[in-house]
Amino acid sequence: MKSIQYRLSWWLTLLLLLSTSCQREALQRGEMPDTEATPDLTLAPNMVPGEAIVKLKASADHSSESELRGLLGNQLRSLTDEVKLEPIFTIGGAYEALQREAGLDRWYKVSFDPSTDLSQALTELQKSSLVEVAHGNKYATQTAATYQSAPSLRAGSDTYNQGYAKFTNPDPLLPYQWHYQNEGSSNDPFFLAGADINLFKAWEVETGKKEVIVAIIDSGIDGYHEDLQGSLWYNPEEPGTYGYNFVANSPYITPGFHGTHVAGTIAARNNNGIGVSGIAGGDGTPESGVRLMSIQIFNRDNYPEGERHSAPINDIAKGFQWAVEHGATIANCSWGFDDQRFNNDYPVIKDAIQYFVDNAGVDPQTKEQKPNALMKGGVVIFASGNEGLKNDLVFPGCYDSVVAVAAFGADFQCTSYSNIGDWVDIMAPGGTLDAPTRLQGGILSTITSSFLYMKVPGTNLTGRDFQFPGNDKYSYQQGTSMATPHVTGIAALVISKFGKQGFTSEMLKKRLLTATKTIDFRAKHDNKWRDWLGAGYIDAARALEEDKGEAPVMSEITLGEVGYQKVTISWLPAKDGDAIDQLASSYLLTLTTEGKEPITITVPNYEHKEGTAIEYTFEKLEDGTKYHLEIEAKDRWGHSSKKSTDFTTKVNHAPAITNLPATLPVVLSKSLPFYNLTLEIKDEDGHKWSVKEAIEQAGVKATVKENSIELLFLISDIELGEYTLPIVLEDELGKVSTTKLTYKVVNYEPVKKIADFGTVSIGRYAEAMQVELSDKFESPSGLKLSYAAKTSDSTIATVRLIPGTTKLEITPKKVGSTMVQIIVSDGTKEFTSGFTVKVVGSSEAAREAGGTFILYPVPTEGVLNIQTGTDTAMPREVIITTLRGELVHRQYIDRDKDGISHVNLKKLTPGVYRIHLGKTIRTIVKK
Repeated sequence: MKSIQYRLSWWLTLLLLLSTSCQREALQRGEMPDTEATPDLTLAPNMVPGEAIVKLKASADHSSESELRGLLGNQLRSLTDEVKLEPIFTIGGAYEALQREAGLDRWYKVSFDPSTDLSQALTELQKSSLVEVAHGNKYATQTAATYQSAPSLRAGSDTYNQGYAKFTNPDPLLPYQWHYQNEGSSNDPFFLAGADINLFKAWEVETGKKEVIVAIIDSGIDGYHEDLQGSLWYNPEEPGTYGYNFVANSPYITPGFHGTHVAGTIAARNNNGIGVSGIAGGDGTPESGVRLMSIQIFNRDNYPEGERHSAPINDIAKGFQWAVEHGATIANCSWGFDDQRFNNDYPVIKDAIQYFVDNAGVDPQTKEQKPNALMKGGVVIFASGNEGLKNDLVFPGCYDSVVAVAAFGADFQCTSYSNIGDWVDIMAPGGTLDAPTRLQGGILSTITSSFLYMKVPGTNLTGRDFQFPGNDKYSYQQGTSMATPHVTGIAALVISKFGKQGFTSEMLKKRLLTATKTIDFRAKHDNKWRDWLGAGYIDAARALEEDKGEAPVMSEITLGEVGYQKVTISWLPAKDGDAIDQLASSYLLTLTTEGKEPITITVPNYEHKEGTAIEYTFEKLEDGTKYHLEIEAKDRWGHSSKKSTDFTTKVNHAPAITNLPATLPVVLSKSLPFYNLTLEIKDEDGHKWSVKEAIEQAGVKATVKENSIELLFLISDIELGEYTLPIVLEDELGKVSTTKLTYKVVNYEPVKKIADFGTVSIGRYAEAMQVELSDKFESPSGLKLSYAAKTSDSTIATVRLIPGTTKLEITPKKVGSTMVQIIVSDGTKEFTSGFTVKVVGSSEAAREAGGTFILYPVPTEGVLNIQTGTDTAMPREVIITTLRGELVHRQYIDRDKDGISHVNLKKLTPGVYRIHLGKTIRTIVKK
């Protein structure tokens, strides 16, 4: 396992590491120095003395290097005597216009006396009006790392596929490459069928074309490996060379195990009867298979002491330029920087990547796609890294212009070492070597022979412990470094199949990032990781699907039970004639209602089957609301069809108090120590309810019961005054009601009688009459009064209080007199009063009324009844006047079937009046 350190800015210490994670690279993360305002460069012993990397401002005149050297030398005059200036990128030739447009000509390496204080030098350079960026340079140095012991495989271990049937000269180790085609293992449940890239189905469409050139920016590819013969790109400008060595600044590659392992995954030769297969390694014919360009940025295996382990970052950046200008359109980068805190501190690397992305396959003269290029623009594919970081930014993988790859194992699980985050684009097999009997859980590919003799630091293991049994040219390794070439190989297949004039790098990226298995990868991982795994598991066969323009056919929507806040819908999978599985790739659900933002949900095609309904439940909807639902069945190319429906959710009623006092505020007398009030609670929909906000107020205690709230007012603890007690109730669906209960604490004054009853006369056959008791009594304290009534002789007349009112009803039974007793209570004391009720017959009533008429009820509230004696005729007209003789009412009257006449006095204002019945005049009271 390796950790490669670089100083990439004057105040930061970083580890530039091979993200190899072959078993040798379960990276051990180094400790980082604290960042301070004035950095202590003694904490970074591997900084290159006397070197800085600068980017000049666009406004700076850098047409003369000698003038620039002089100006920067003046800036450093107080620190050093001699300054050298060297362009980082090669400027000139056919690509000069593109180089300058990308700003590559503004990057320089500044060299000065190695004894100069580097921190001060960088500070001075940054002050220059010419300089946009200044940071240090650094070589990589190998640091101590730990390895996990893993015993060699025994011969005859499990295979995980039966090989590719169409290969007539099959590669003998292909059945061990589960990461291409995994049919599972009957002996080991760790190996799950389908945890692969589905390569065999992709090979039915494409195996790779030689016109596609892939740059492996890594350690050198072993050009002599038996299984890579025929897969190398050769430089026509340097016969016999297949890339460039930026460690030695030479066209001659010195091989390394890591770059060789990556290369084998992408393009080991297929159908040649040797070793392993490569994703884009052809079909066995000489002209098939993509070609590999080796951009060497790490030294060879077992390099002699004293040699540098890697190129400095200025030369690493140059590697991207070299690859573009020599025909590469894909760059595989299985390396990265191990600390997300410094993700913005590599502008020279970032500019180099962008140059590759923008200009691969571009004619430098026309700036259009080269006539012989299969794609305009480049795609750079990076490993996410192996520190096991969770949602930390890790550069360069987090850079928007690259495709970042995380790793999964033969069990579909994202590996524990893989960095993941919302910047990860996709997952590919990276392998796991974390079980003593599962060396075969790693990725099997080509290696250098020198790897076998490399000693694992701190152990007695060597590379031989990781080789395939009996074959020293192939090894199992793990890591996001191993995952990345799977994506690169698939990208190479896509260009081989679809590359032509008009095909762009953006088209390629879209194909890659929509080419995923129909497996719910989120369901297989911890909730907090689900959104950090990119688009899912890459699928090579899906990457090679053809767009024939057919739109999926959306089926009808079925509504399940519509509730208060949720509804379950279902639909049958939409058929799509040009998809591999003949089904739509996803469904866009859009739910709208008036006045609200639309709710949009994407339902991917995760293992859907034709004829088996797909269900989705919308929750947390508004109750009693009409919604419009539209479902759009989509394929990965954007073709779609839609269906829609409407529904209305049930109305949810908030819990309510059913017996709130009719008169508020509730008046509480200081004469009482306490007062109990029980509030009955009902939820019309039968939902459970609770008190949303605690009922808290000085002197008030609340007890919540199943269907009520009991309030205890400790009156002695409450000051005189009026108060409001909010009672907020909530049902189980969140519907809320708020009731403001007002109450007033007062000093006590006893009940007062404010009007007399007098003697109440009522005819024997008259209807029951009513007396308003609230007109007779009052509480000066404002307390609520309650009443009770009883009669001394219920055979003469009965009395009762009309429920829910303060009215007393008197019903005559027979002629006679009886006493009625009224008991008035204010909750503190009782007050008793009484009056006489006389029930009279017709003749007696006539005598009491002057011998002629019976008038009742007296006093009257509305209708006055008139009966005549046996010797008296009923007048045709009734006249009512004030006591001063002013006419207020005149009415013609008739008798009803009982011989009674009725005079409607409801419109008269209360007072005392005279009624004129022919020659008889009587006084009446209108209430």
